[in-house]
Amino acid sequence: MDIIELLEEDHESLRQGLTKIRQNLPQPNLRDTIKSFIVKYELHENIEEEILFPHLELLFEPSLQSFRVNKQSIFVYKEMHKKIWDYLSSIMQYMDTSRYRDLQEAFFNFCGYTESHLSYEERVIFPLMRDLLDNDVLEELGSQALQKKMHFVA
Repeated sequence: MDIIELLEEDHESLRQGLTKIRQNLPQPNLRDTIKSFIVKYELHENIEEEILFPHLELLFEPSLQSFRVNKQSIFVYKEMHKKIWDYLSSIMQYMDTSRYRDLQEAFFNFCGYTESHLSYEERVIFPLMRDLLDNDVLEELGSQALQKKMHFVA
């Protein structure tokens, strides 16, 4: 399985997790459900940042015809990751307090931004990777990501 296929599966799972949380907002175990989701989401983001980002840096190669587009796309992608971590921090800030309304607001802000982020990856970053990275590289990155997931679960 290549890295793009693995990340697309993650996206589907993360979207299902967000839906589950939205459907269970009034439930007393909401905080546990959110914590479980955040652990999975953090693993996804870490895979992208530790395994994928170094290879995306290669797309900054000035000799590539689409250098400016690639550079801007990847810059936006990295900025989105920073914003995601900010949203996750905001959610965690309210997790262990009685500020339920603030938790809901932080979660809804996170949901909206996360959907935008996942869609950006699928529309812009994944096709860019398919175009500019060899299949062998994509497979190797997928293998590394799978190992990280297996290690995390173990």
